[in-house]
Amino acid sequence: MSQNQNPERRRSLLLRYLAGWKPAAPWTDIGNRNNRLDFSTAALDHVDLSGSDLSSLSLDSASMQRATLRCADLNGASLCGADLSDADLRGANLIWADLSGADLSGADLRGANLRGADLSGANLSGARFSGATLQAARLQEARGGDLSGALVDAATYTRSQWTEHHLAELCRNAHLIDVHRFPASAQATVA
Repeated sequence: MSQNQNPERRRSLLLRYLAGWKPAAPWTDIGNRNNRLDFSTAALDHVDLSGSDLSSLSLDSASMQRATLRCADLNGASLCGADLSDADLRGANLIWADLSGADLSGADLRGANLRGADLSGANLSGARFSGATLQAARLQEARGGDLSGALVDAATYTRSQWTEHHLAELCRNAHLIDVHRFPASAQATVA
């Protein structure tokens, strides 16, 4: 593993970045992936990043267990395969964030905005979404999670563990007016 791939080094660089340090292009200390500053694999367990601007960063496969990200801006961030288990994401902005394959087990996403977020294949076991917005979110093959109290208008659930009956139960208290019968390309929609 090169020095720049070291998770502790990535953590240090990210914390410096958040403190105002701006790397000079071509970002040799950090890396560049798809025109994003790349902090993939950073070790951020138990770190308090409340209110931080992490928008459009690459945090793929980062370890963020029990991290505090209250009201953090993760708009358009890539968190593919990240471990956010037991993380506090209350009120976080996750619009268009890529959380595919992420572990969000036990995460607190109450009041978070996940509009258009990709949660495909994510582990949502024990995650709380009350007051969260999941409009147009992709939940294909996602597992677990309590969607009661969440706004799930037009979220896509193709091949998720949720059947029509499960969705009706999960969304009994959600802001969802109607759950249609689910063919292979299923969607829960507002009537």
